[in-house]
Amino acid sequence: MPDISYSQSVVVGGITISGTLSRSADGQISQVVSLPAAKAGTLTTRTDDNTGVITLGDNHGISTGMIVNVHWAGAAPGRRYGVTVGTVAGNVVPIDGGAGDNLPAQDAAVTVAEVVEVDVDFDGDLSVLLAASCSKAVYLDVQEANGDSIVGLDLPAGEPWVWPNGGPLANPLAGKVVGKLATANSSATAVAELRFGVLYDSAE
Repeated sequence: MPDISYSQSVVVGGITISGTLSRSADGQISQVVSLPAAKAGTLTTRTDDNTGVITLGDNHGISTGMIVNVHWAGAAPGRRYGVTVGTVAGNVVPIDGGAGDNLPAQDAAVTVAEVVEVDVDFDGDLSVLLAASCSKAVYLDVQEANGDSIVGLDLPAGEPWVWPNGGPLANPLAGKVVGKLATANSSATAVAELRFGVLYDSAE
């Protein structure tokens, strides 16, 4: 029976607040996934909040029909995920749809990366502990097998996200069966490493 411990320590106003939580369960799942670096470009046309044209550099590798995530920095950083790429012509990449934040202003710098899907199968109701982190900022969409979103997690670079059962927060996967994860690197300068783990009980 796997046992998991998670420790935190925070210094606030000169005092240290720390603690460790421990959970045990029947099984566990772990994934370590490499996410290719995104491609840097410019939103050269903004048709509406979810439609536009991104101009990328040579050899960008983004092709017609891809599903991508788009990220941007600046005074109003944001991300749009599950975006469909239209007919690509050279370095001109039309985009449409998806969900998340409205696209930034025209001529804003953006990054674009193909969505990577990771196969994970477990019953959300049986979760005892969930944990995720990534070396670069990503939007992690936890989905059912058919692609319907269950919960989306904004993971800042290097900051872990943890949910333990028995705590003050409700199970974000309650009533759902997880089939896959969908995410993409926001950084155009380096490959990202995503880590995802689940501790779960048996249905019997």
